[in-house]
Amino acid sequence: MDEDEGLGWAMEDFYTYSLDDAYTNEIPKCPECKKKMKLDDIDADFKGCQDNYWVCPHCGKYSARQKIRYGKLVRQTIFSDDKVVSDKGFHISKK
Repeated sequence: MDEDEGLGWAMEDFYTYSLDDAYTNEIPKCPECKKKMKLDDIDADFKGCQDNYWVCPHCGKYSARQKIRYGKLVRQTIFSDDKVVSDKGFHISKK
């Protein structure tokens, strides 16, 4: 058995993220199949300041990055083959 052969399934199950960790209620939808994307990774600097990475588990053609700052969604970018498909900024209210 190859050294890395048995790790694929284990690593995939180990890195699962809860939507509670995402600091957002807005789950991106795939532009092609219109289904909700799956939270794939979180890159956090500190609590409430992070980037959420999403992938489409249905067609696999699109991914998204959400920038969360101070616990609020400030930017969402959708990619296809590393090219930006849409880039949307959000206003953070001071309240």
